[in-house]
Amino acid sequence: MGSEVMDSIEKNPELLSEYENSFTSEEKIRNSLQVDKDSFTLEIGYVDFDDCSVTEPIKNSRKDTCIGLKTSVSEMGILNPIHVMVTEGYADYRAGKRDESFMGFKYIVIDGFRRIYAGYKSGIPGCNAVIWEFKDKDLGAQLVTVLSRILNKVQTHSWTEIWYLYQVLEMQSNLSPGTLEYLLCLEPGDAMKLKDIMLSSYDEVKNELMSNKKTLTQCYNMLQKLRKEEDMLLMEDQMGVSEVEEADQIVDKADKTTLTDSEVKEILDMEDSFDGELSDDDFDELMGNGIADERQTSGDRHPLDPALKAAVLQRDGYCCQITGRGKGLPANIALAILNVHHKIPVHAGGTDSMDNLITVCLDAHTLIHIIERNNGKLGMSREQFEELSDEEKTFIVGVMKVARIAVEANRRLGRTREQIRKDTSDSIRFKMPGAVLKDNMEALESSGVSV
Repeated sequence: MGSEVMDSIEKNPELLSEYENSFTSEEKIRNSLQVDKDSFTLEIGYVDFDDCSVTEPIKNSRKDTCIGLKTSVSEMGILNPIHVMVTEGYADYRAGKRDESFMGFKYIVIDGFRRIYAGYKSGIPGCNAVIWEFKDKDLGAQLVTVLSRILNKVQTHSWTEIWYLYQVLEMQSNLSPGTLEYLLCLEPGDAMKLKDIMLSSYDEVKNELMSNKKTLTQCYNMLQKLRKEEDMLLMEDQMGVSEVEEADQIVDKADKTTLTDSEVKEILDMEDSFDGELSDDDFDELMGNGIADERQTSGDRHPLDPALKAAVLQRDGYCCQITGRGKGLPANIALAILNVHHKIPVHAGGTDSMDNLITVCLDAHTLIHIIERNNGKLGMSREQFEELSDEEKTFIVGVMKVARIAVEANRRLGRTREQIRKDTSDSIRFKMPGAVLKDNMEALESSGVSV
């Protein structure tokens, strides 16, 4: 943005306020939009409503809640300026690139559809507006819906509107669930709950949410209960072959073997969205018992690349990212109690990448895989959990935060409990400190890191 434009903004309190409020301080939002203050200019002006076009996503995102301003607008007028974006055709016309008179829309509405709607109802032809002009008109057009959400974060939407916006934003921009939650004013973890409900086959759950008869959390719990009942029926239906006859040669029923890139991103974002609250579904005191002591292998496993392992250990400060154990200890002690763990397991298609790797201590690593093996259950009752010390509770919650990523990956791939047991049988055995010290030291030394 040129210095003259910036000086103009700074001299106009109203424009400066609108300009500053147009940005979020969260770096991840800016990165995901790939836009900064130099991408566009802002001006305050008057626009006629007849010159404004409203996109279908913005119209549909207000189809349930567009009314509500007519009386106040008819009495006092439109007090807050709307936000509009200069169209490519109008920009070309102003620049003299078109000789004929301009007949198209001059602006695309970013924010203020309800005010325009109320203005038309009240006989008001136009109002003041913050006029955005992007240097890259294609980029501007792609960001209309996202910018609308940033400017509309405080306004209430119905679940029908939120789900519609969710799908539009996910399709138009490569946004993480955490970013979608920010834009849609959802609580941490709600984006995945909403998507899970709306893509499920249980119409009764969707209807309860869309009609506001139940909250999102209530509908999500309802969905999990229905799935559990269905799983029990399926388990009983298959009991004769897999459990009684122990037919190891039976063909796996899960056709899906790998996760999509978007699924991997969603599952890894679960770690950021977990608020630390354990639900009743996380507890089952019987699930931790009866773990068979058998040794199985999970395909063709191979050690992590030493350079990659060294990079993860360095990034994580040579300490467990759950407990902090190892921090401040001499290297030969810290490296003896640390493991580099795949958040999405190798047997579920997890890759050897920095995003999918985390440093954890040995006891946390073992418990992560026990919880995965138990399909997300802690192996204790809520009453037993409440009797633990605060330190132990924090440890359990931290482990669950990482373990639920593997549980979700297995669930999406349709992996059976027997498959998961075989794949995790090695992992649940606690490894003695000396067993990992040598590998960790060699990884660092081969990467030229002095310890």
